Amino acid sequence: MEIRKYQAEDLEEIVQLFYETIQTVNRKDYSQEQVEVWSNRCENLRKNKTVFEKLYTVVAVEGEKIIGYGNIDRTGYLAHLFVHKDFQNQGVATAICDELEQHAKKFGIQKISVHASITAKPFFEGRGYVLEKGQQVELEGVKLTNFGMGKFIDFRIGKMEKIFRITLVTFMLLSLFGCSQKEPSEVKKHAETDFLEDQKVREDEATVINSNFPHQ
Repeated sequence: MEIRKYQAEDLEEIVQLFYETIQTVNRKDYSQEQVEVWSNRCENLRKNKTVFEKLYTVVAVEGEKIIGYGNIDRTGYLAHLFVHKDFQNQGVATAICDELEQHAKKFGIQKISVHASITAKPFFEGRGYVLEKGQQVELEGVKLTNFGMGKFIDFRIGKMEKIFRITLVTFMLLSLFGCSQKEPSEVKKHAETDFLEDQKVREDEATVINSNFPHQ
């Protein structure tokens, strides 16, 4: 699988992927009426095709086939994240999201925000995104539920959070074992290793991707 930047000739394949993903993957969480009005927004993608070029848009390619795409704007709003219906649970969304988050970091963006569908919410939770609000979006008179979520990616903020967690785990271990024979520095080292391994597992498991959701 290759992650590359969007090209103008990718448009039609992306539009079809958008439509089919909603019609198949999101069907389990939304009604037929909701799926129809949402997937029909693919026509807006064709009309506003320059949006893909204005945003930082990347595609995941397997062979010559586009199997997923995503984009993010300059404020850190993750606008789209879609994976082909036949390539679910294979790490495609994780690879795309990794690239989008790295791009945001390069431009000094401290926080990424997203409006996640019911289907996509567990994926973003697995990556450390925090639920900020549940809401309903109206499309052609039909209401659909989505979730405003956010994640701080600023290095300094992430480092502070990591130090806090390691310190907390160290304190708990020392309290539990009554200052055992392990030196505090050794306990801290093990705690840090466990934390990083847990973070890796959560991201690897969070590959059940579906799609992002239009916002109000």
